[in-house]
Amino acid sequence: KPGTGALITAAIIIPYTVYGGFRSVVYTDVVQAIIMIITLIIGPIAGIIFILNHSDLYASGITEALVKAGDSYTSVTGGAGGFAAGLLIAGGFSWFFGYLGGQPQLSVRFMAIKDTRHSRKARNIGIAWTLIAYCGALMLGWIGLAI
Repeated sequence: KPGTGALITAAIIIPYTVYGGFRSVVYTDVVQAIIMIITLIIGPIAGIIFILNHSDLYASGITEALVKAGDSYTSVTGGAGGFAAGLLIAGGFSWFFGYLGGQPQLSVRFMAIKDTRHSRKARNIGIAWTLIAYCGALMLGWIGLAI
């Protein structure tokens, strides 16, 4: 049952957060990040291997899948025009503005940086994480289209 699962999750998370404070939350974030990055690296590799071993799929590769999907699939607006396209683009920018102080859980991470040296290190780790995560997510989407 979903309610039981939520109660079990709360019974685990609340005590270690109260007991360990910010440090325990950071450790949890690290574990989640490791799981995500492993998935975003291994997932595309497994998908490419699957595509190479199965010739009966929608497409035999990512490029062919994108060509079959058509121009609207690779368009920023998904083929929408006029007001709908404006709404889609504005919706994309809403994520940008949300990150500018609209998410306190991110602001706390920035406040935890000790000095300039650590902020440079955090910047480099953040850029590397973003590149790996976004490339992996795009690859998974394209592979899903091909399959």
